[in-house]
Amino acid sequence: MALEDTSLLALLMSRSQTLSAEQVFAPFEKARRERVEQIVKFGRDQKKNKTEVSTIGMWIRTAFMYVFFRLPYVKNLMGKAWSYRIDWEEPEIGKVVKEWRNGKLVSP
Repeated sequence: MALEDTSLLALLMSRSQTLSAEQVFAPFEKARRERVEQIVKFGRDQKKNKTEVSTIGMWIRTAFMYVFFRLPYVKNLMGKAWSYRIDWEEPEIGKVVKEWRNGKLVSP
């Protein structure tokens, strides 16, 4: 479980002293399922691209990744995976999971 999962679960549990575990985990799963499935799919797709390569091939791939992930438009390509935030101030449980866009939290 990632830190963000732990934070979301802590938020849900802190706001639901009278709810059962099933009632707490239902919104947790709903908030996380789509994003987690996208990340798992991305990981599987990336695994298909990995084959044995030479030392020079690994160096080229590493250099490319270093440059690629520092380009400004990459955030738009991978936005949902990396822009996930929990709004601790949001009073409605179903809306605490948000995205960080243009310097502010917005609902997905």
